Amino acid sequence: MKFQEIFDSPLLRLPKSFAPGKSFRASIDVMFDAYIALFEQVTEGSVKFEGIKENRSVQSIITVQKKFIEGLRQTLEYYFDGQPAKAYDHFQVTMNSRVRSFKTLETIREFGKRESFYRIRIKEDNFALKAREMFHIPFEFRGRVSTQRYSIPGFPSLYLGKSLYVTWEELKRPNLDRFQAVRLESTDNIKCLDLTKPNWGNNPMKLSAYRYLMIWPLIAACSIKVTQPADSFKPEYVLPQLLLQWVRNRGDIDGILYASTNISLKPKKPLKNLFNVVLPVKDNKDQGLCNVLCSKFRMTASVSRQLLNASSTAHTRPRTEAELSRIDEKIPPLEIIRGHESHYRNSELGKLEMILDEMTTTAITPE
Repeated sequence: MKFQEIFDSPLLRLPKSFAPGKSFRASIDVMFDAYIALFEQVTEGSVKFEGIKENRSVQSIITVQKKFIEGLRQTLEYYFDGQPAKAYDHFQVTMNSRVRSFKTLETIREFGKRESFYRIRIKEDNFALKAREMFHIPFEFRGRVSTQRYSIPGFPSLYLGKSLYVTWEELKRPNLDRFQAVRLESTDNIKCLDLTKPNWGNNPMKLSAYRYLMIWPLIAACSIKVTQPADSFKPEYVLPQLLLQWVRNRGDIDGILYASTNISLKPKKPLKNLFNVVLPVKDNKDQGLCNVLCSKFRMTASVSRQLLNASSTAHTRPRTEAELSRIDEKIPPLEIIRGHESHYRNSELGKLEMILDEMTTTAITPE
């Protein structure tokens, strides 16, 4: 098998689902073993990637990846053995070793000023939520912070979607009349560890594809659908939560950029804006919001479909084809109804996002 064929393997498709009733550790071991087996089937001795000067030995890749996977496996062993501190220490050593030895494998995506992000929150009545109610959970309510994929209980993080559609999917498709939405606009650069699949087109032998393949075991381990949603402990969250701690402790990265586990794209479809960003708080206060995160964003007023229908804002001017094309370019054609694709401009979410994009933003007060 040629190295390039690895990129077409169904194994690389995310998110992953594990069979209910089967041990999580056994399932993830099977996934990791299948990943190594892909490289062991390659008949080429070395490979060349655009953007990397030297050829890469296939055997050296296997050796490095086995060590990386063993670090992730041992991390899980410590955690399941009731030693979370030891699990983090081992995870930190595994990640730091990878970064020091293979700096080119670390994919950082930096968002500049005036980038738009979105948040939605379930709200039954039609009174607009305040800005602090649409940001991260305030410190005085940290008891409400439950375990999430990238959040440990009691530790607030700001979850954002790069499109309104992805935020809707993250909340498991709530009724369109039961949520309010805001747009956040960045006021400063935001650096994120990028765990999303790059669009390599028909040629995967590029640096971006190589980086993705080399970090894929961690990405896959962070992209496993929850098997038992009602359980208090979710093993699928162990490595993502440790990764967020590692990012926060580094200090030079603001958060993590990751694809939704609730959206399954066809293999050849580009991700575009179908991803999320999670930003851990930088402060440790008793009340209010994180000063650092507040300083990085401005926010629109909170709106809902019903609020818009009750106001003149819903009756906007006719939009030009250029404006409609711009909203369509944000995400691939939607397939909300299986087998039926439609442009984002025609969806209720797309229309609401266009209105949010036209609204002005104001500063967010931490207290």
